[in-house]
Parts: sequence; structure tokens; C-alpha cells
Amino acid sequence: MAKKFWSMILAIVMLASVFAMSGIAEELSGTITISTLARPGSVQGWTEVIKAYTEMHPNVNIVLDLKPEDGYAEWITNITRTENPVPDIGEFDWGDYTSAKMIDWADYLDLDSPYSDGTWGEQFDPSGVIATISGNLEKVSFTSTQVMWMYNKEIFEKVGVEPPKTWDELVTVCEKLYAAGYQPIAIDGDYHSYSARCMSWLVQIYIDQVNRPLINVVRAQEGDYCYDPDIDGVWEYDPTDPWNDDVTKVTQNLVRIAKALYEGEDWRMDTVGAKTIWSNFAKVFPKYVGGEAWFATDADGMSNAFYQGKAAMMVNGGWEIVTYMRTMEEFAKTGYYENAEGEKVEGNVFTLGTFPMPTMEGEGIVAKVRTIEVPTIGLMAISKSQEHNDLVADFMMYYSSKEGMSKYMNAMLENGGSVDGPSYVYGVEYPANVASAFENVEYIGNAQKGYLNVFAKGVPLIDESCREFYNDAYEFFMGKITVDELLARSQVNLEKYLPFLLPGLGISVQDLENPANAPVGY
Repeated sequence: MAKKFWSMILAIVMLASVFAMSGIAEELSGTITISTLARPGSVQGWTEVIKAYTEMHPNVNIVLDLKPEDGYAEWITNITRTENPVPDIGEFDWGDYTSAKMIDWADYLDLDSPYSDGTWGEQFDPSGVIATISGNLEKVSFTSTQVMWMYNKEIFEKVGVEPPKTWDELVTVCEKLYAAGYQPIAIDGDYHSYSARCMSWLVQIYIDQVNRPLINVVRAQEGDYCYDPDIDGVWEYDPTDPWNDDVTKVTQNLVRIAKALYEGEDWRMDTVGAKTIWSNFAKVFPKYVGGEAWFATDADGMSNAFYQGKAAMMVNGGWEIVTYMRTMEEFAKTGYYENAEGEKVEGNVFTLGTFPMPTMEGEGIVAKVRTIEVPTIGLMAISKSQEHNDLVADFMMYYSSKEGMSKYMNAMLENGGSVDGPSYVYGVEYPANVASAFENVEYIGNAQKGYLNVFAKGVPLIDESCREFYNDAYEFFMGKITVDELLARSQVNLEKYLPFLLPGLGISVQDLENPANAPVGY
């Protein structure tokens, strides 16, 4: 009798649960329009998410209206200026969206998510959250990209080496790989590499280990035109925290940045820390990256050496992982792949591993290494009625859940799409080969948040300056000049070309005299 009673109670509870779920589905109704960019595989990815969501919420209609990149900025700008814009979710920061009010996602982060065991904000890594100039959380990104080291697991196992955690360990690994007959590292060494690719990235990444204290010089101070008391009034410098200088935590004053560069007191190229960095570079380059031939190696040559199994490691962005995946598929089918120039590159299937930037140690180093690590595809939504905003937020909660993002990623990848790096969403399930490559990827902070580090490779946007930097680096790595001579030349380069950049920043020399004031320019 008691057993029958409890069976009836259990049945009632289960039935009530079904009715409750049905009630939620009935409560959610309306139309959501998605107008993001039409990237390869994105239609299929969104379609899988929409199908699963509308099965749970049959009274919700989701319109997929993706747009090509060409003309998107103009289109999205014009849409926000209409009286009743139709799109809800889009990449509005491609254009000028300031005439429209956007949903403040911060209003929903602490709410319980129906699609996980916690709040919405607990579904993904907060590194993907970006605050806009309005002070609201108008944009969220659930995907990322990162500059990382990639390696051939079979070669590492054969030689008996492990992924290095420090630069000194990297040198030791290179020595062992070189002795075993492999080129330790594949990396482009031509001018383009120094101006915009791998060497440019590495210089910025490692000078950041020296430059972290400069945030105290260039941050907005009380009385500055851009000072935010809610942020800057409570901020404290902490070099042990790789996210300490995020834009959501401290404001940088562009005039103070220009002043530090122009006056050459707080920011210089010829520091003790910079000497440590370039001395460490010389332990690896050019011997372990191809010798003298390295300076003629472009991005295709780098990839060819790595995929052919001649080189054991490669520096690249997370987007290369999908290229690896498709290259292995071609190797399995035909034994070769066609590179960008239509040449057939032969190779064998191997397992890809990744590891983060090995940190440098030594005089002048003040913090652990970070990398170039940025969110991608920022999603925003136009604010409409409260009920409609709640509906859009609910859909976003599902999209950014483990289940929703896994459906999106797998459908997108199966249909020719690409992924630049691991999702910020916790627990996303990827195809086995992509998951293997992602297993050691970790977030270590972005070295590119400040403006200062980009000047470590010549004055940006000034081709003559970047060219001189490349020529000086070439002479240094070839042993024609010392590290002290290299850094002295770099400081002269900075002082010589910086005045040509100031007008482009809207800053005059006179503005530097009063950095607390908004720049008036020329």
C-alpha cells in the first residue's frame, strides 16, 4: 500500500514537472531576428541552435537573416537609425550603432539560466565579456583567438621532450630537437613577419613582460578628461593579475601615452628588460628556425615545413587549428595538400599539440608572459520592450550554454566553417581532432591591451620606421651588431618617426603639456 502511494506521488510530481516545462514554453513567444555576418558554416551552426531552441519553445519564431561582409558596416549603421529596426542580434560594432540603445547584458548575467546549473554568467569565462564606451555591457563574445605554440606530438615523443614552460626550457627543447635532425621551430622571418605577423607578435608579447608598470604612467588620473571614478577610483596595480589592466578595470589616457613615448623618460627601447628579451631571442633565432634561410621564409614556407614534418614546432594563431584539421584530412585521403600557390605539399598524418607562450625570466622582467589573446565575434542586440529583451536574452542563454555552443560549433565545422580558438563557453564538445589540439590551450591574458607594446617593433603605420626596425633586427641576429647597438638604434627610430604619428592620433605637441585635458589636435 505504501509503495503504491509513493508511486502515485512520484507520478504527480513528474506530471507537474511536465506541465511546468510546458508553461515555460507557452510563456516564451515572439520573433527574434539574427543578422550576424554570413561566415562559412554559420548558417548551419545557427540552424542547429534554432532547431533545438524552438523545440523547447514552439511559440518562438527565429528568423535567420545573415549578411555578407561586403556592405555590412553600412547596412548595420543604417538599420540602427530606422524608427523600428527589425534585427535583434547582430554585430553592431561593425558600424555606428550609437543612435540605437542596446540591451545591457549585465542585467541578465546573475539570473539563473534554464540551460545550466547556475547563472548565465557562470556558463562562460568572463574574459569574453567586453564593456563598451557607454559603460554598459552591450557586447559579449563567446569565441576567442590566441597566438600560441603548436607542436608535432609524434616528434616530441620520439625525441623525448615535453612542451616548455619557460624560455630557457624552450632553448633546451630546441637543442635536443636540432641534435635529432629536426628544425625545431617553423616561423616566418621575412619583413611581413616583423611588421604584421609572427615576429611582430612575439616582440609585443615579450616586451609586455617589461612594460606592465607603465600602466601607472598612462592610466587616467583624477581630473583627467577620461577619468571614471567608478573604475579608476578603485583600481590598484597588480602585475600578478594578467587581467589587471583590462579596459573594464582601468582607463588609459591616450594623451598620457603619447607623452610617455614622446618625452622618452618613462618608455624607452633601450632598457635592461628589453636587453633581456632580445638576448633571449638570440638564443633561438636564427639557428633553430632555419639559419640564414629564415629571413626569406614567408608564412607559406613556415606552414609547409611544419606540415611536412621537417619542423617540430610552429608559432601561429588559434585559427590554424582548423587548417591543421583539414590538412590532416587531405593527408589521409591523398598524402598531400595544396598550398596557397597551388603546389602539392606531401606529408603524413600527425597529432597536433599546443602550449602557451613560454615565460621569460631575468633582469627587468616584472610579470609572467601573456599573449595576444582577444575575443572574436562580439554579439549585441537592439533594446526593444522589456518582454522582448527577456526573450532575446533567454535565447542567448541557450546559445551560450554547453549544449547550444556544442551544436553550433560542430555543425559549423562540418560545413566548412573555422574556429579561431576555444570557446569561452565552459564544456563545449568539439570534434576529436580539434578537441585534442585545444586540450592544453589556456587563457593567460592579452599583451595587446595597451598602446605602448606595438611601438617595440617600430612606429606603427610608418613603413620607413618598421623597415628600419627589420633591418636592424636582421643585423643583430646575423651577429653584425650587439644587443646594445640594436636597442640604441630602436630608440633613435622611435624618436625619429613618432612625430609623424601624432597627427593621426589627433594629438599635437601642445596637447602633451596638459595631458589631463582632452586633446584638441592640430
